[in-house]
Amino acid sequence: MKTLSQQLALELSDYYLSEGIVPNDSFACKYYQESKCPDLNNEPRLARGMQCHIGPRYGEKLKILVASLDCGYGGAMTIEERTADVVKKSNERLNPHMRGTYKALSYFLDDTDPKELVNYMVMTNTCKCCRWVSNQLDIKYYLNCGCHTVEEIIRIKPDAILFQGKNAPAYCLDNNLIHSIEELKSLESLYSFSDTLKHFEYQGFRCYAVICIHPSARGRSANKRKHFYDEELPLIAQYIKEHPLD
Repeated sequence: MKTLSQQLALELSDYYLSEGIVPNDSFACKYYQESKCPDLNNEPRLARGMQCHIGPRYGEKLKILVASLDCGYGGAMTIEERTADVVKKSNERLNPHMRGTYKALSYFLDDTDPKELVNYMVMTNTCKCCRWVSNQLDIKYYLNCGCHTVEEIIRIKPDAILFQGKNAPAYCLDNNLIHSIEELKSLESLYSFSDTLKHFEYQGFRCYAVICIHPSARGRSANKRKHFYDEELPLIAQYIKEHPLD
């Protein structure tokens, strides 16, 4: 009998193949083929076909989907390659993005060895075209690619999505798939995070959506990032664990 992560890998592999989201020269995304992405001809070194990491123990604890921005320096990997890469790097020195991701996961996945956290989450990139270098693409790429993120979400069926960075939820916000939680808005004296914790809803599926500051935000955003990950996110995680959705 297949585990949940194995079932997801099969379903998502079939979806990626049907949409042309496959690594390297086989990449055939409809937006790429139709030249609808902006400045495509000026991005000759895009890493194409980014697939998601599926932790081998996903579903054994609270189901968390990390929806991040582009990966930079490559990223054209299959699910199996991506998962092997993420698990391998969990035993190495972490970059600021992954350090912040681990910190976030620790609030949701109680009593988990820090190096085991990646085994319980799924991580996707909200842009399937990624630069080879570590700088972000224009928001229009995320607005195009977001349809793929939504299709991933309804297959992965997380309890909560951690959208990392302002462009990560762009498609969902633009298409009214993320909604305020009225209970939080009416109880602001108890819950100060109504602008951050939302509901994602699509085709009858609903889960929590957390609009996160990017975990490696620097400069003027550094203090906001520190406050969010040290003070606000632990309260959000506690609320989600105490108020499971049907």
